[in-house]
Amino acid sequence: MTRSIAPGDRPEARKRLTAAERRTQIIAMAREVFVEEGVNGARSRDIADRAGITEAYLYRHFHSKDELFQLAIDEPLDRMITVLSNDTRELAARNDVDRVEVVRRTHELLLGCMVEIAPLVAAALLSGGTGKNQFYADYLFPRLRDVLALVIPDITGYPTKAIELDLFVDAMIGIHLTIALEHLLENKPVDVPVVAEQVTTMFAVGVGRRPR
Repeated sequence: MTRSIAPGDRPEARKRLTAAERRTQIIAMAREVFVEEGVNGARSRDIADRAGITEAYLYRHFHSKDELFQLAIDEPLDRMITVLSNDTRELAARNDVDRVEVVRRTHELLLGCMVEIAPLVAAALLSGGTGKNQFYADYLFPRLRDVLALVIPDITGYPTKAIELDLFVDAMIGIHLTIALEHLLENKPVDVPVVAEQVTTMFAVGVGRRPR
């Protein structure tokens, strides 16, 4: 006699990922492989195996390993850039918020992002090849320069043209990336709010306070 299977007894059907979900999954797996193996050591086959797909299928979604590496960093950067733009503008528009608080929030967002991407940045900076040696100048600096140029009036109270933009951006990226990389190498967690408050104390000199 054949036993009927109750609906609750049936194994759940494996969810079929959409193309967008599959892309996101592959990028997440690629991020793990890059951190573990370095940029040069990571192979497309390793990334495909981690994602549970074939190498041929991987190249249906992405053109190269370099594209995958850039996308692995793009996601946290894009997220931070969106939040930074929105938060600084919203805080700067409030009469009950000191400008120093706008500066503190900016440092908190930048440091949080640098902590998140530090393993990937380290993988790029420590890999061989002239292309990766230009990672900061050709990719990271321009991405953050664009968003910081937009929010400088909200952060400092001065128009962008009154600021030495490249020097400002170098200082902002440099201090947060250095903190993130040092903690990464020492295998120590970063208390982002506390460190952001300390950095704000240095950067906020001369910014002053908003009239209430």
